[in-house]
Amino acid sequence: MGLEIERRFIVKGDDWKEFIQSRKEFRQGYLIINNDNWTVRVRIINNKEAYLTLKKPKEGITRYEFEYPVPLNDAEDLFKSVKYSIAKTRYELIVANQCWVVDCFQGENHPLVLAEIELKYANEKIKKPNWCIKEVSNLEEWSNAALAKTPICSWPIAKKPKIL
Repeated sequence: MGLEIERRFIVKGDDWKEFIQSRKEFRQGYLIINNDNWTVRVRIINNKEAYLTLKKPKEGITRYEFEYPVPLNDAEDLFKSVKYSIAKTRYELIVANQCWVVDCFQGENHPLVLAEIELKYANEKIKKPNWCIKEVSNLEEWSNAALAKTPICSWPIAKKPKIL
């Protein structure tokens, strides 16, 4: 069974950039968004490869996740049909011998920057970098699907973190 265990953080500043190993452009369109059940998305990476992903919360920071490659033309057709989508640049980093990703959101979620680290188990120890200022792992409104449906530009000022 596919499981994803990850922690997510709001990023402040540019200190993370010294750890960049690679960069990819992502477009994600959401076919189904339901906070209590499955989320189904189509993801297009660098306009060259595409995936269909099914996710569902399990417990805490653990989610069921199943991801399948799909033909790029099919993904583009699916993407055209979605109501909610996001675009972001994903940077892969190595920090303290751990693999992190930093997502810099575009469009209505700009200038949001989030960092993620995937774990082997939920209580795995990490060395949190100083540029990770607030953990949002268990806050559904910070998920990519939620940001596609309700981007930060539409949030009330009182709800937005001061760094935005």
